[in-house]
Amino acid sequence: MKSIFKKLAFVLALAMVVTLLPTKAVAAAESSDGPDMYKTLLLYLNSGAGDSDADGNDITGTYSDERYASVWGWREAGYTAVEFESADPDIATVNSKGRVSAVKVGSTTVTATFTADDLETVEKTCKVTVKKNAYRVGLSTESATKVADGSIKVGDKVQLTGIRKDETGLEEHVEWNRDMKDYTTDSVRFLSLTPEIFTVTKTTGMLTAVSAGEGVLKVWAVQSEGFDGEAYPEGVSREYTVKITSGAPTVTNATVKSVTKLELNVSGVTAENVKDIKITNQYDAPLNVLFKDPVLSEDGATVTLERYTEMTDGEILCFAFGEEEPYELVVAIGALDHIVIEGPASAVVGVDTDISVKFLDAAGVELSAPATGVRTTIDDSTYAYLNEEERKITMYETGRSVKVQVIYDTGRLNDDWTPIEMKSNEFTITCVASPDLSASAILYKLNGANGDFSAKAVTIYMNSPAPKLLAQVTLSDNAKLTSDTATGFTFETLNPAVLLVNPNNGDMTPVSAGTARVLVKYEAGTARITKVAIVEVRANAELRSVSPDKASDTVSNAETVGEKTTFTFNGHDQYGQDFDVVAENAEITQIRAPQKEDGSDDDLGKTFDGKTITFDPVGHVEGTYTYRVAFGSNISAVVSIIVRKPVTNDLSQAASYRIVPVSGNVTVDAADFAGEAEYQFKIVAQDRTGVAFDVVKDLASGSDNNSLVVRFGSTEYVNVKENITPDENGVYKVSFVVATVSGSAISGSAITAADVPAGKNVVVDGFAYEVKEGDFVVSGIYKNRTIVPVTGNVTVKKSAPGITVADTEINADSASPEAAASAVLGQLNANDAKYTILDANVANTSVGTGRQYVLLRSIRVAEKIADGRWVIHTVDMNRYFSVTVQ
Repeated sequence: MKSIFKKLAFVLALAMVVTLLPTKAVAAAESSDGPDMYKTLLLYLNSGAGDSDADGNDITGTYSDERYASVWGWREAGYTAVEFESADPDIATVNSKGRVSAVKVGSTTVTATFTADDLETVEKTCKVTVKKNAYRVGLSTESATKVADGSIKVGDKVQLTGIRKDETGLEEHVEWNRDMKDYTTDSVRFLSLTPEIFTVTKTTGMLTAVSAGEGVLKVWAVQSEGFDGEAYPEGVSREYTVKITSGAPTVTNATVKSVTKLELNVSGVTAENVKDIKITNQYDAPLNVLFKDPVLSEDGATVTLERYTEMTDGEILCFAFGEEEPYELVVAIGALDHIVIEGPASAVVGVDTDISVKFLDAAGVELSAPATGVRTTIDDSTYAYLNEEERKITMYETGRSVKVQVIYDTGRLNDDWTPIEMKSNEFTITCVASPDLSASAILYKLNGANGDFSAKAVTIYMNSPAPKLLAQVTLSDNAKLTSDTATGFTFETLNPAVLLVNPNNGDMTPVSAGTARVLVKYEAGTARITKVAIVEVRANAELRSVSPDKASDTVSNAETVGEKTTFTFNGHDQYGQDFDVVAENAEITQIRAPQKEDGSDDDLGKTFDGKTITFDPVGHVEGTYTYRVAFGSNISAVVSIIVRKPVTNDLSQAASYRIVPVSGNVTVDAADFAGEAEYQFKIVAQDRTGVAFDVVKDLASGSDNNSLVVRFGSTEYVNVKENITPDENGVYKVSFVVATVSGSAISGSAITAADVPAGKNVVVDGFAYEVKEGDFVVSGIYKNRTIVPVTGNVTVKKSAPGITVADTEINADSASPEAAASAVLGQLNANDAKYTILDANVANTSVGTGRQYVLLRSIRVAEKIADGRWVIHTVDMNRYFSVTVQ
């Protein structure tokens, strides 16, 4: 520890050299096997928009139009000369030093030929790809015709295909949006400028027709290599007129909503032709005169019909447009099954407010209220008056709440002669001061899903366990209410053939694979808003493919090294998403093996751990071992292990050295942490072919020729020259600081904000630490030779606490920010003994008695791990609360 932060000039220089290597090239140059060169090289011409004199085609500043096709290992292997040649100088040229220059867009190869008087000539090749930014972008001819010719009808889904060209415009340089990008840096993006006519997915180009009319589609290109995905600058673009037609009006389904109301699912229906609907009975007798004018929904998907008189159970109704085959509905209306109070959630002080009650049968059909036997109750009449006859409530003090319930005397008796009553849900109504609350937005997500509420489509599977749609509404006072804690939300499926939804809580039942729309409503007082949520129902996920993290690996069979190789297998379902596989359940078949001395095939030892298979080459013969790893009859992957025997066992003949991890990644855990981390590794010697043959055990010689350095970013954490001795297996242990400590904190069972200075995220045994998280690098020098480094990862284990708020109406004793903050914190659902609220970032937008608003920006919470040990979390809230000061 006494040499911490001592920096060595030559290690800094090494870090700079590694940093300056091109990203893709570094990956290709991780190991050496005699003469070798970069496998791929990516170049960019200076023009991406047709101007041959323009600079900066690569806006990311990452790439260039010239770059070396670097070679290495040839001098060490005994070669004396190397010559370079381009297979197509019209694409790219190369000089005698291996510097490749872009000439025009395309692909070619550069060959390096290594020669020596007494060695066999060796050739290595590097694939060179030359790209430009897109010069033109748009739709394919087929897609452009389709959006313009009026063949797309309301409700249709159409896959659009985007293309882009470089400035040459050659046909072979046209790219389709799903292919590899061989000639341009750009990806195609799609945007509907008229979402009321059609919508389109941003990256895939799936167009959905919403309503009849003409809309505008924008197609543009963004640079998609070497750049932050969310910060893509917009490149060339083009706009198209999209014509959507209604098609022939058709009734596809009919649902009874109440004894007087029906809802029809329709397609091709417009405001002009909706009145053309024909309503008949089974004998073709016209019944339009019994219904009010039909009402078409805003999205054109449903028609609401309301009858002047009540329908009867078993009645048959038929619906049709023109001469189409009518849709026949048998009306099903059952007996009263349950009573539901739907609102309102609030009542303005002193204003008579209607209580919304529905009487429903078992299928959810709304019935007329019983003529007698119905009564309405409230749990507290001190601050409210109930007009039972008109079912209205008047409240007198803001902030007060009452519970309302409707009870129906069925007129029947139990076996013990007790009257049978049917009770509604208990509904809470709160008195508010302002009558003008409105709702500005509804967002949604799946219950349990990570991330924020949004307007993006959600995906479930036919076998998804208990899927539930959650909704969030933002009110004009900036309060955010969610359907799992607040009333006023209802859910209604618009595609019952695909998805059924519980109207009261959003529970979903998949019926068939497809796309379903769910109408989400929020109604509470004057705040009313609706939103159509899109739910994609997919068939059950199935394993369709499996891939290893690498196709092959080369390892040494030297006992002194004990080298092994591990392959990790990742499964994929039919939707391209990850699918868990267990390697031990796979069937492993050897399809290639070297022979042992007795003529039999050799087979490597194998161990399993989750998705990984580890092969042990020690004690096995040299050669290539190939295995088929099958996860079912048609799903498999092939991996190869090349086992090499070292050319030498003499450490003095080592061509290179590298660090091999033993302990794996370092994890810093607040439950077992003292400010330092320990990393374990071996240093192996490699022969001139790159095969490991022995372990270095004499690094700690005290000489300046030997050293080990641990770096965290640009900071040197430990520089070791002395007293580093490996164990009998050649394992080195290096301890290094991963946290900065601040002052004395506490060691007891309680913690306060004063104990934890700003920026500290772990408290251990009386001290607060700021633990560094991210990559660290171990590198070094042995006998004046650079040791190939290895990168690990240092992390702090954290489990973010679940923080929720019980209510947004809060009472405080004074108007001070401290009192308001205290009132808000009292509503936080983090009262578990495991969590302690330290402090809050709170701002008041008004002062004085009465009603005011408080903005809670964030809170700091201490999660207790053990006595004297905490992990500190900062939870962003950015939420307004209404505080009433008495």
